[in-house]
Amino acid sequence: MEELNPVAMLKKKILSKIILVFLSVMQLLTFFSKTIINLSLPQVKSEKISGGNLLFSIRAEGQVLPDEIREVYSKKNLRIKEILVEEGDQVEAGDTIILLEGSEDSSAMEKEIQLKKLQLQLEEIKNQPALVDLSIYEKSLEEAKRNLDREKENYEKIKTLYESGAESAKSLQEAEYRLEDSRQNYELSLSQLEQKKLEKDAEEKERILEIKKLEYDMELIRSELEKDTDTGGRITAPCSGIIQAINCRKGALADAYNSLCSIINTTEKSKFVAEVNIDEVKYLRIGEQVDLKFSSFGNKVIKGQIEKILGPDEKNLSKRKVVISYEEEKVLPWEWGTFYYSSQSPHYKMIIPKKAVGEEMGRNFVYVLKSKETSLGEIFYAEKKYIEIEQEDFTNCAVSSGLDGSEEIIVYSSKPLFDGIRVRKMYEGEEE
Repeated sequence: MEELNPVAMLKKKILSKIILVFLSVMQLLTFFSKTIINLSLPQVKSEKISGGNLLFSIRAEGQVLPDEIREVYSKKNLRIKEILVEEGDQVEAGDTIILLEGSEDSSAMEKEIQLKKLQLQLEEIKNQPALVDLSIYEKSLEEAKRNLDREKENYEKIKTLYESGAESAKSLQEAEYRLEDSRQNYELSLSQLEQKKLEKDAEEKERILEIKKLEYDMELIRSELEKDTDTGGRITAPCSGIIQAINCRKGALADAYNSLCSIINTTEKSKFVAEVNIDEVKYLRIGEQVDLKFSSFGNKVIKGQIEKILGPDEKNLSKRKVVISYEEEKVLPWEWGTFYYSSQSPHYKMIIPKKAVGEEMGRNFVYVLKSKETSLGEIFYAEKKYIEIEQEDFTNCAVSSGLDGSEEIIVYSSKPLFDGIRVRKMYEGEEE
């Protein structure tokens, strides 16, 4: 066997070392290249999609405002003989509040008695409970709606299992029958509620006609009491309420142009008016129940109902006024209080943070964190997915389509993202 000469052996050793150094340098460069690339990539945090409920909670300050303030005038130019009331006094419609110069009309007492009788009849009709109670039918409709939603969800589950071969055609057919039954039951409940609403409207119209007739008769008597006679006259309260202000004095001349006093009409229910932030008011709906608290009532909760949501105020565009009706009669006009609203949505399969959602050309989207294996190891990238949002609260939203629930949603990125961009995943404990 021929031996290699020393020069050849030396060349071989040098070449081996060069190759070894080259490979080491390439490995080192690859490592640094990967590190540099990773450091330049957007850092992202992600969260798994979970199911749950959306929560709504709103608190706002407000004040009780009278629905109507009636100004009282005299139809006669006579001097004021006596002022029979003071500011804050409670009066009934037809009560004499101011006497004008002269003696009382001989028939006035009979007319006062007649007026009182009509007042009692009017109060009886106004306080008469409704014959048609809609709450029973509303609860029945709510139950039918919950059952329909449940059967819809059950049908979709069985349909998915059937398509994958895990459920039989019979099970699917039975689920379809149950869904159809619940749909018919819901439509029947809805029809019954609409019919009862019509009956209630008819009952209310009849009641209003009776009230108007009594009010007309009472107005005739008041008119007769206020007619100018040879013996002078009196001023009576045009409505039941609270004397807000006395604008006259004894001995002054009464006329038809200057208000003698103003009365807060308590026959018209006062309303609680709260100013709610414009980004919160979108979660409120007319007819929803709310809680009211007043300092004069301690911790007692007074139930109210949203009656109106007014448009933005030019003086304060960041808030909108919410008008709330309530039944508690002891709350006085001008009293300040607090309004509370809270509710929970039905259960949703996919809930994601609102901060993860973007908008593009009127469409909502999220970035989903994806990974794949390459020669450099596992790499991560962002994939844009368009989604449909069914409902949202202050921090989260429910997704109805566009995702399947198994994805990791990117909720934070150190740099702007686009579809397909490589990213570096941040793990628990890493700071943003």
